[in-house]
Amino acid sequence: MVCLAAAVLLATLLVPSASAQFIYVANAGEDTVSKIDINPPYPEVARYATWFTTGAHNMPHPGDPWHGPAPSRIAQDSAGNVFVLNRFFDTPWLMGTSPPNPSHLPVLLKIAPSGSGPTSSGSAVLSMLDNNTMNNEIDIPNNEAADKRIVWAQPVGNPGDEGKLGRALAIDPSGFLWVGLFSAQKYYKVNPNTGITTGGAIPMPSGSNHRPYGAQVDTRGVLWSVDENDTADNELAEIDTATGNVTIHKIGSAHVMYSLSIFNGCGGAPEKIYLSDRSLSSATTYRVYDPQTSTFSVPPLPASAKFRSVAVAVDSQGNIVSGEYLNTGRVIKTSPSGGVLWDTGPRPVAQQIPDLHGIIVDANDDVWAVDRVNGRVIKYKGTTSGGTSGGTYITTVKVGDQPYTYGNPPPPTCPCAVTSEPQIKCDGKDKDGKWKYSWSFVVTNHSPFSMPATAIDISVPTTSPVKNLAPGQFTFTPSLSPGGHATVTGTFTLDQPMPGSQICLDIRLNFGEVGWCCPTEHVCFVLPDCACASLQGTFRCNHGQRFLDLSVTNLGPTAAAGAQIFSNTPGVTVSPQTTTLGFPQNTPVIIPPLTVTGATPGQVISLSVMLHGPTDDRTGVNSWCCTATVQVTYPSFPCLWWPNGELFDDINANGIRDSGDGGLPEWTVTLTPEGKGTPRTTKSDASGAYHFEEIEPGKYRLSVQPPQGWRATAPKDAVHSLTVEAPPKERLDFGFVKTR
Repeated sequence: MVCLAAAVLLATLLVPSASAQFIYVANAGEDTVSKIDINPPYPEVARYATWFTTGAHNMPHPGDPWHGPAPSRIAQDSAGNVFVLNRFFDTPWLMGTSPPNPSHLPVLLKIAPSGSGPTSSGSAVLSMLDNNTMNNEIDIPNNEAADKRIVWAQPVGNPGDEGKLGRALAIDPSGFLWVGLFSAQKYYKVNPNTGITTGGAIPMPSGSNHRPYGAQVDTRGVLWSVDENDTADNELAEIDTATGNVTIHKIGSAHVMYSLSIFNGCGGAPEKIYLSDRSLSSATTYRVYDPQTSTFSVPPLPASAKFRSVAVAVDSQGNIVSGEYLNTGRVIKTSPSGGVLWDTGPRPVAQQIPDLHGIIVDANDDVWAVDRVNGRVIKYKGTTSGGTSGGTYITTVKVGDQPYTYGNPPPPTCPCAVTSEPQIKCDGKDKDGKWKYSWSFVVTNHSPFSMPATAIDISVPTTSPVKNLAPGQFTFTPSLSPGGHATVTGTFTLDQPMPGSQICLDIRLNFGEVGWCCPTEHVCFVLPDCACASLQGTFRCNHGQRFLDLSVTNLGPTAAAGAQIFSNTPGVTVSPQTTTLGFPQNTPVIIPPLTVTGATPGQVISLSVMLHGPTDDRTGVNSWCCTATVQVTYPSFPCLWWPNGELFDDINANGIRDSGDGGLPEWTVTLTPEGKGTPRTTKSDASGAYHFEEIEPGKYRLSVQPPQGWRATAPKDAVHSLTVEAPPKERLDFGFVKTR
């Protein structure tokens, strides 16, 4: 059986979702974003401000997309969240000049797909463009139900990055954002939930003139970035988002690139990288970079289909859409082999686009051309269907001033396996002295194949410290149907684990002969503390002596046959130091009371317990052993057996316990500290005796509330006042007599 074609595979995955109902257009001349429904009658349902302070930088600048926030880059994640990048020019800016005295970092915003977002100080100050004080949108009449709020608005960059212009925005497969600063020649990774940068900047290599402009991430997590230089140093950057490694591919001076688009296949590397070409002397519409061969090429387009372009996009079938930069706004779609699928030709005057500054392919594969000068987008039929030919004019939608959008590239969405519920447990040391871990995760067959998955291949990256991984392939019994779930389990060992660090495995669903079509993915675990036991220690008193109760839960690979207990704290000893108690797996066992000597009040003591497995009859050596450690704090006050006494039935009411006076069992005695403190209670035993232990020094009130039908005789109010400061010297008794 042969592998399914990548074009079919991607088309299956890009099923329109509810969030794909809209496209978004950044309006650089008024610092807003238009939200457009891709379905008839194609309304602009909302318009959002992208800046939230008053002053010159927040004012619209009609006809000037190079002033103030000036948003131009948009990306949309699979949940429908929209991210908008403001370039941010500090002063009116002319081509080829640098803004003087830059003071602002680029600003990135997140717009939630529905509902009301937070109203914190970062996003609640409304733009001057908004007339409604109840929301953050630029109000479209009769569309209040479409309101959304800005979730966050965050600057991107470090000191020194002011005025460096945010001109590249992309989403990686894990949902993180990548923001490129044009003049600073660097990228930042941004958390999509907070807008905060993660880690340091990734600068372009020394000697590179790469200035991030258009960007997109492929399914492997590789960020492709094109610059916009009119020099011999035009470059395509390849950035590994996992390691930050950057590789520069020289394009050449004859090819002035501008934007790029990727057709993400699911077999590993993307099929091709397409770069728009706005070269005046040798216009080729677009150039192609092949990651498999590391070569650039010119598509075999007919001469009639070659023009200057700053706009390129790829549809779900892998076909390329281009728009003519400066003329009438002609749009063409071509196949990967260079054949022209449709061509709008020179446009009628009403549809002419003097500066076609972006191409957006929507969820239906229809094409939207961005008309910067006239503040509108024009929609064309993307494919021939329903009697309408591809390239047919559909509608024109008015948006904000100076729309300056390249596209709404989605994040890479080609996973075959979706994992969840990763679990990992340390099993202690194996017979070779290595730390052994048991792991599991739940996998869902998310592939586009109609046949079930037979197995999942499991391996480790070449740089991983994991050893003895088992199994290398986990077979599904029965096979895993599309959408089905299964729990995958296995083990591995580590020489020197670091608790809290992350260990990742490479996984790939296997479909027999077509298994290679699914990309390698990852499942990651956070290493737990590799102790073979869970310990918990509690000090208690018994008749004036202090003991330690130590609870041990065996987490080792088998039941433990015994344990050794020792102190790691100088000057402190513990006894007994050995026990032959059995310790079944995962069951708490309390070691017989331990005596701790040499400790001072309030001292933190480190104790270790070494568990060992059964003895090997052949060698006489324990089959396994490992050690766990716990810290306990020695109590800061003496173990006072105080107060104590008896409760008795004072038959003759003389206030003295005579030989015939019996004890009063199960009566409650209350000890209440003077001032602050929580009262404590105890009950008398079968002989009427009671006692309190481990009482902090201080003044107390000791009392008994007799039940109905009894009255106190000694003391008459059933209350003793006492001061605890030393071991007890006398008993505090309570006498009671029946009243009926």
